[in-house]
Amino acid sequence: SSAKPATLPNIMEFNQLVAVDAFYVYDVDGEKVELMMIVDIGTGYISVGHLQGHSGVAMEASFCSIWSNVFGAPGTMVLDLESGLQAGLGRFSEWHGTKIRAIAEQAHWQNGTAERDIRTWKEIWSRLVDEWSATAEEAGMITTAANTAMNTLRRESGFSPSQAVWGRDPRLPEDLKGNPAKEAYFKTQNDARLRRSLLQRSRVAGPDLQQGDHVFFYRKPKNNKNWEWHGPGVIIGHEGPNVWVSFAGRCHLVAPEHLRTASAEELGAAFSLRATQDDLQRLLEQDFGDEEMYEAEDHDMDEDLALTPEGEDRDGGRGDGTRRGRDGTPPPAVTKRIRTKGPQAREAHTALHEAYMMKFPKTPRGKEKALEKELPWGMIPPEQHQGFKDAELRQWEEHVEHNALEALSIEESRQVLKDKPQRALNSRFAYRDKLWSRRREQPDVGWKHKARLVISGHKDPDLLSGLPTHAPTISRQGILLLLQILASNLVNDWCGYAGDVTAAFLCGEVLQRELYLRQPRTGLGDLHPEVTQCSLDHCIFMVQRFDGDGDLGPPQTYLGVHVDDVLLVGLRSLCEVIKAKISERFPIRDWETGKFNYVGSFIEIKEDSVKISQASYAATRLFQVEIDKDIPDHAEVTETIRDPEV
Repeated sequence: SSAKPATLPNIMEFNQLVAVDAFYVYDVDGEKVELMMIVDIGTGYISVGHLQGHSGVAMEASFCSIWSNVFGAPGTMVLDLESGLQAGLGRFSEWHGTKIRAIAEQAHWQNGTAERDIRTWKEIWSRLVDEWSATAEEAGMITTAANTAMNTLRRESGFSPSQAVWGRDPRLPEDLKGNPAKEAYFKTQNDARLRRSLLQRSRVAGPDLQQGDHVFFYRKPKNNKNWEWHGPGVIIGHEGPNVWVSFAGRCHLVAPEHLRTASAEELGAAFSLRATQDDLQRLLEQDFGDEEMYEAEDHDMDEDLALTPEGEDRDGGRGDGTRRGRDGTPPPAVTKRIRTKGPQAREAHTALHEAYMMKFPKTPRGKEKALEKELPWGMIPPEQHQGFKDAELRQWEEHVEHNALEALSIEESRQVLKDKPQRALNSRFAYRDKLWSRRREQPDVGWKHKARLVISGHKDPDLLSGLPTHAPTISRQGILLLLQILASNLVNDWCGYAGDVTAAFLCGEVLQRELYLRQPRTGLGDLHPEVTQCSLDHCIFMVQRFDGDGDLGPPQTYLGVHVDDVLLVGLRSLCEVIKAKISERFPIRDWETGKFNYVGSFIEIKEDSVKISQASYAATRLFQVEIDKDIPDHAEVTETIRDPEV
């Protein structure tokens, strides 16, 4: 005879892995009672208690009162993707180092231990409510009885969950040992065993899916009993046995049982539909009054094309494999619009058309964010024009002060444009109000004018030869590390300073290469509007002491650099020396200490601690996105949510 089916024993320790889920039951009057169940996978021990709410704070408080206040923080928690569970227990995991294992959407079998125990627990609850006519006020009594039945009547490897955790079962009076909870538990267990035997069948594993594969995934819409396939989506990663799929602007965690590969016909239809939608959207957004709408595709001709007589060579030299004659004579200038295929020859004096590729903001939030970064001149109030003109002059004076520009004469400028036009870059002024975001919180705040001379560096002819274009940017972890070091050494007379280098990009090394720039259309200082020459050009640094043997000692001061913003922390006396040396090399007007803003964070240095906050940044920069709760998860996201600033 064949061997009896068997399972490997569970060797996990108590509280090593727990499953968490929320559910509800009804009392004898039909009133809903919301509960939370925590199951220890290693021993099968369960604990069910009152769920205080569905918010993150309520979920966290419920978990602490039901489980962690007695047994401590678990090693790993198995959760579904409910927002309240993820938010509340996510903060709990950050505090206590607990790992979170998320199950895929609509794949409840991945948390099967909790789901089966909840079903058994509900059966016991229902029988006890019917037996004792219990109301919501007596929910605590029924919960205790059901928990006791679940933890004492089950046997795994000869021991009950209570014996595995406490070493013994709780002592109960003889008249309570035969209570309805015991009867309900055994009836439920027998029914579960029968169902498992009827549903037992072999399963075939699906295809091996890799990142970048196109797939369809199975979903049951809200308020609908019919399951549907959605896609095609693209696999972007794996999380345990589950797969992350990108579809319609959203990321979905999908169980492998809910996935299938997309067929060639489905992919072709999807791409055709997507291309049609893109074309339609482009037509809807196109300005048909623009005369240059088809300029990149059309050419002009003096007269209509005529067919070549029969027997004559139609292309003047097709036998040599070229489209034009061997003499290389360009075609005559044309004035009539007609579309032709293949590369077209241009006259030597014909100017190439330029196209600047950029993404324009579509949503109100995107437009507002764009205005925070740069203001078009047409949107600046007339009473603020002079302020920005003065800012232009200050920007020019900074370039002159740092010897970043050398003015050429008119004759020299014309000669450069004639001999080396590819080394002459365009320029313009970018206008910005540095208090734009603050006025959202304080409307009475005035304007702080900023005009920056912007050069089209993307057209630098030396860019493809390995020209470095990066700027030093300190990471968020680096900033927090420096502040933690500062807080740990406040008793040693350490302090912190923040400074902003004026015209930082003009303080680099002079490059030994030729480069010119054309003046902006509004002019540049008092120069004649022709051409000027320009020289254009990484985050934590430590100050350490050398001992007698030439070895480095522990750091005494740290310097963090984020483009033109510097953060200096260290011994007070040494910081004063470093500040003076840095100010001699770079124009830093003021060094802030005590309380200051640095890279979007407000930092306050106290006597015994360092406080960092982003309250002001959140109040002036962040915003809320309204999302309709009736929108299904697989629906395509709107332009407001798709905004890269969200």
